[in-house]
Amino acid sequence: MKMPKFVVAAFFLLLTAAGVHATIGVGLQAQLGNPTGAIADPNNHSHYLLEHPEYTLDFNDNLGEPNWVSWDLTTDDLGGSGRANNFIPDPTLPTTFYAVVTGDYTGSGYDRGHMCPSADRTKSTTANMQTFYLTNMVPQAANNNA
Repeated sequence: MKMPKFVVAAFFLLLTAAGVHATIGVGLQAQLGNPTGAIADPNNHSHYLLEHPEYTLDFNDNLGEPNWVSWDLTTDDLGGSGRANNFIPDPTLPTTFYAVVTGDYTGSGYDRGHMCPSADRTKSTTANMQTFYLTNMVPQAANNNA
C-alpha cells in the first residue's frame, strides 16, 4: 500500500522536530520576526528593541510599556524555580528613557500584567526574575490578571 505524499512529509517533519529542543537565549525569542522594525537605538523612543535571553520586546518610552513582546516556549524553559515576585525597573534601558517603577501603578486601579508570563520562565530563578522587569508589564485590570 502506497502512503500519500502529505502523510510521508508530515511524518518526516514530526521526526525531525521531535529531537529539537530550544533553550533560553537571545537569538531564539523573536523567531517570528520584528513586526515594527524596532531597533536598539537610544534615540528611538517609540520602538526601542530590548533583547533579553528570556524574551524580546519593542519598548515604547513614550507610553512606558512594550508595543509587543515575543518569547519561545519549550518544555526546557520550565522547571521548579517558582515565582520571583520582584518587580524592578529594567536595568538595560538607556539612561535617557524613563524607567517605570512599581509606584507608577500605586493607586492607578491597575495591576502589573506580565506580557511574557512568569510561569513560562521557571527553568531558573534568574530566568524568572527577568520576567519581572517592568518593561515586560502593561497595566491590566485585576480581573484579567488573576
